[in-house]
Amino acid sequence: MAPVTNEKAPMFAQTLFRPGADAHLLYQADPGPVMRPVRPAKIRQIAACDDDETNARVHQRIEARWRRPVNPAVFRLASSLVVLKDAEYRDNRVSVDGKWLLSGAGGTRIWTRHARKASAEEMAAAVAEVDALKSPDPIGIRGGQGRVPDHVPIAVDLRNGYNFYHFMTEGMPQLAVIARAASTAPIHVHLPSVAGIRGFVHGFIQAIYPQLVGRIVFIDSRTRYDMVQAVYQHRHYLYQVSDPSVEAAVGLTPADDPWRHLSASPASRSFVAKSTIDEGQDLLAADVRARLAGVAMDDIPERALVLRDPARGARDRKNQRSAWFEQTMKDLGFRPVYLERLSPVDQMALWAGARMVLAPHGAAFAHMFFASPTTEAIEIGTPQTQAHRWGDFLQNAHVSRCRYTTIFADVSRAGVDPEYRKMAVPPIAAGHLGIRYSNRLVEAVEARVAAMSSGEAGPPADF
Repeated sequence: MAPVTNEKAPMFAQTLFRPGADAHLLYQADPGPVMRPVRPAKIRQIAACDDDETNARVHQRIEARWRRPVNPAVFRLASSLVVLKDAEYRDNRVSVDGKWLLSGAGGTRIWTRHARKASAEEMAAAVAEVDALKSPDPIGIRGGQGRVPDHVPIAVDLRNGYNFYHFMTEGMPQLAVIARAASTAPIHVHLPSVAGIRGFVHGFIQAIYPQLVGRIVFIDSRTRYDMVQAVYQHRHYLYQVSDPSVEAAVGLTPADDPWRHLSASPASRSFVAKSTIDEGQDLLAADVRARLAGVAMDDIPERALVLRDPARGARDRKNQRSAWFEQTMKDLGFRPVYLERLSPVDQMALWAGARMVLAPHGAAFAHMFFASPTTEAIEIGTPQTQAHRWGDFLQNAHVSRCRYTTIFADVSRAGVDPEYRKMAVPPIAAGHLGIRYSNRLVEAVEARVAAMSSGEAGPPADF
């Protein structure tokens, strides 16, 4: 029998690494101001469900911040190459000196794991504890540590090897930072399973960072490092450290802006994720623009309809009337495109060169990193994706400053389930439902095409 102990498990806040208070995280160079203002994407949301009651619910769920005629403040957050001592990579998490490191999307996963096992009261207590432990000084940032010997490896935290969105939005930006380092150190990419790596992982790395390919090793086993280099993304740093550069940037926003109330709360963390880009994402987009500088754009359609390739095992979400919708879009001048059939360079060139890209909600919108500021990216969503997924692609849109419009149509079951209008939004855990392609949806697309053709730049009155 295990011995009885009166020791309590540590508070969640005590399990987290605190930059500025805990040792073992050293910056290799001074990052300068952690936050810098950037021009945001041009965001629109349009309701196109079949009945006015559902449309009213869609309108109610549009966040007030994104209803404004002028888009709100968006900032670029520093992504810094650091040295971690006594670090461990395991279970899609990174610990430093036995404490979980909150860095970028990896830090969000740590919060998500805790939320799955904690009650609402315990989560509220955890947020209060983290906020109360905010470090008073950004120790370790000013005056970097200089170059690290090349025998010290560089580690990358990757959620998995099969989801294109997470790979492009979270993994590749780390490589963009690493590519600028004067180092020949091996690069260890940590993920849950090496067996699940898809071909696009190797393809996009080869296309954008061929100079790194020979240094990269994929690792799915628990690994401890006495010393390792890593890219530290500052999203969670904003509420963990009292940094004067953050306070100065926040001071530029209106007095009632959510930027004035940074916190570890889920609402504040979600707000920051939607209102920032990582420096690595910005660098990645710049590297792709340079890569495409000599690529011919002659065969790129002005209007592209991105479809899932059924021949490549794409998920079938039982879309109704999809053939009718596809033909209707062809009549509007859209050319069907299957990204899976294109090389990485051709995929990026498509998004950089097309004037309009139309697609159902999905990972294809991770490509918005590479769009032109004049590109109109139109996502077809549903009340389900609005409630559970809207905002996932805002960072991708903000990087390119493109026009990003989401049109919300009914889910596929709306036409056959008499209880649909009485239902709450279907939970994402019940499965990602398909789109019900309707005349109202087509009318909304036609309106955006007409607006682009007339040169309209501002948000529509539908907000």
